[in-house]
Amino acid sequence: MQQNLDERWSEQYKKGRDYTLATRQAIDKILSYVDSAAPKTCLDIGCGTGHLTRELYNRGYTCTGVDTSTKAIELAKVAAIAPAKDLTYIHLSSANESFVALPGAPFGLITCKLVYAFVEDKPAFLSRVKDVLAPHGIFVVITPLPEDVAPEQRAITASPQDMHLLTNTFTQVAMYKDFGFTYFIGKKA
Repeated sequence: MQQNLDERWSEQYKKGRDYTLATRQAIDKILSYVDSAAPKTCLDIGCGTGHLTRELYNRGYTCTGVDTSTKAIELAKVAAIAPAKDLTYIHLSSANESFVALPGAPFGLITCKLVYAFVEDKPAFLSRVKDVLAPHGIFVVITPLPEDVAPEQRAITASPQDMHLLTNTFTQVAMYKDFGFTYFIGKKA
């Protein structure tokens, strides 16, 4: 199953497909919620080709990007412009793997852009995120909701139950919409 997941996503990247990039303004807004007491370390879950990871590195973070696609990680590494100790890309076979041993843990900022809807065991995933979220750190989920997409695209959205699970697991700092995506920002409860 996990090999199929890697193959499915890697095939998209091999075809030259990339996914929605976060704008500078969107990143500015996310970073406005960061507590200055949090470490300047970031985990980008589902980093794809590493655009967001590199942007956060350029903003002073030591970053680790993880993805289930070996092709995406390969492309991210090629585009990396920083020493591996400061900007690392790692292939994980699934969102079910632990994040504890990753470089930079615990993280002051954890991002999860366009991935949450695809996580099969969300309670376990959110528990793993909490395990590596530093005190004062924030967890950012960027996802479309069902009402934001055409009916045939609902499989890529986080359901109301998925969002409720987020708000029950993390203390909500903010939730807002921007360019058709919902941004959830939370901290440890």
